[in-house]
Amino acid sequence: MIRLLLIVLLALLIGTGLSMGLQYDLGYIRISLGHYLIETNFWVGVALLVALVALIMVSVGLFRRFRQSTGVVAGWLARGNERRARRRTTQGLLALAEGNWPRARKLLTSSANNADTPLINYLAAAQASFESGDHEAVDELLRLAFESTPGSDMAVGITQAQLQLAGNRLEQALATLVRLRKQSPHHPFVLKLLKNTYLRLEAWRELSKLLPELRKRNVLPDEELHDLQRLVWHNLLEDAAEDCRRQRKEDPNASLEPLTRLWDALPGFLRRDEHTIRTTPDCWPTWAKRPRPKPCYARY
Repeated sequence: MIRLLLIVLLALLIGTGLSMGLQYDLGYIRISLGHYLIETNFWVGVALLVALVALIMVSVGLFRRFRQSTGVVAGWLARGNERRARRRTTQGLLALAEGNWPRARKLLTSSANNADTPLINYLAAAQASFESGDHEAVDELLRLAFESTPGSDMAVGITQAQLQLAGNRLEQALATLVRLRKQSPHHPFVLKLLKNTYLRLEAWRELSKLLPELRKRNVLPDEELHDLQRLVWHNLLEDAAEDCRRQRKEDPNASLEPLTRLWDALPGFLRRDEHTIRTTPDCWPTWAKRPRPKPCYARY
């Protein structure tokens, strides 16, 4: 209330001053600019100046409001894009589960930029491209997945290795898994995929080196690990037997030292395994064809 009275009083004072000024002297203003000449009295010039200042202030205020409203509109549009991306991502994952590979890839890639988790979109789209047989698109989508999310190297690499194995690209899968193992030497799933790759490549020597790590990290159930050990060493024995026969044909007195080293590396339970003993090569020494007696301290 007091503020309103002050404003009214100030307006009355300004009005009184202006009326007295107009009665006293109108004044004169002349502005020359090039070929233009502006002439008016002082009070009209003051009024024009005040009007100009007021116009500038109103324009600045409108511009600020416009910027604020533009930000609100932009935020609303961004939220709309995110909602559509989530909906299209869900539709793409459903299409992937249904086996509609082209639709899944289209929906997942088109919504990746506005998705909450673009990594999921690109990895799923890579799966759809693989199922469609487009391996070039798979590599490109995996690259986009890696670039979309910092720290996703392991997830992208594992997906890449799985797709390479599924596509029977064993050498590429091996290179990918070796790289991943350097980054994370004890990663259980990487070890399991590496085991599957060596198994399909029949790389028995490398697989035998991997067996202790598989056992230490509990990657496989005991029974499966036991069977895998038997398979690996059985094939190593078979390979050694073939080398043995070839060397004996060339030289009947060829040294058996490589074979004895292999027998010494054989796990103890396999030396007592009937199947392993039964398949021991004929060219092996006679002491290697029967199980060695347990030392008296073995039970400790």
